[in-house]
Amino acid sequence: MKKFLENFLFNKGYILEKITDINKLNSLLKKLSPIAIDKNLIRIGSINDGGYLVPAVLEDIKYCYSAGVGSNYDFEFELAKKGIKCFMADYSINKIEKNSNLIFDKIFISGKSEGKYLSIEDWIEKKKVNPTVDSILKIDVEGDEYKILNSVNKNFFLKFKIIIIEFHNLHYLFNEKFFFLFQDIIEKIINNFYCVHIHPNNDVDFIKKNKNIIIPPVMEFTFINKKNSKISNQKLRFPNKLDSDNNPDKRSIVLPECWNVA
Repeated sequence: MKKFLENFLFNKGYILEKITDINKLNSLLKKLSPIAIDKNLIRIGSINDGGYLVPAVLEDIKYCYSAGVGSNYDFEFELAKKGIKCFMADYSINKIEKNSNLIFDKIFISGKSEGKYLSIEDWIEKKKVNPTVDSILKIDVEGDEYKILNSVNKNFFLKFKIIIIEFHNLHYLFNEKFFFLFQDIIEKIINNFYCVHIHPNNDVDFIKKNKNIIIPPVMEFTFINKKNSKISNQKLRFPNKLDSDNNPDKRSIVLPECWNVA
């Protein structure tokens, strides 16, 4: 019967996939639950799309590596005005505003170097500077983040003080194959980082539910290196007062409680 159903769905253009165990999914969400630290969050960039919440530890930041910027690079521009050198990469745009602290490469950052694609490790190496832990890594590459993050080991992240990632297609966490891919990536990060903020991107305005698990498809995550922070007993509230809808013309999406269980 199972084989018949698989063949029937395949002929209709669908593939039968195993559903993620809810207990495993709950466990992962608990590990990702934002943690309050001894530094306040500040907003860098525009009010809507193009702005991110980061811990107020910018005084020692020297570099920002930003994979994927599009036409809105308010985040990088504000950092540049603070004296932070921002390396930016995006093949979908041709040029950016002139600023000595904005260095732009017309290239896609992906999991390996080939043609118009450059691996993130090759890209950083070409900059000829040592990121150490005085850097920000920002990744917003419309789904290619999984190729990038799957291509590096956990030691790669130790170069950075702050990591910002916009994860796409999170509703596929209910698919066991995607879940294990995502879990492997997250385990590499949270080994040395605290998740301090999650913000659903309301431009994709649907959510997926299964029992007590509610998943917005696109969310922005902010992580801070554990070496640069201490856990606080402060109570986090969502949305943060500095949060703002990515798209003001669509309904707001508040972070579901299942993601905030720390």
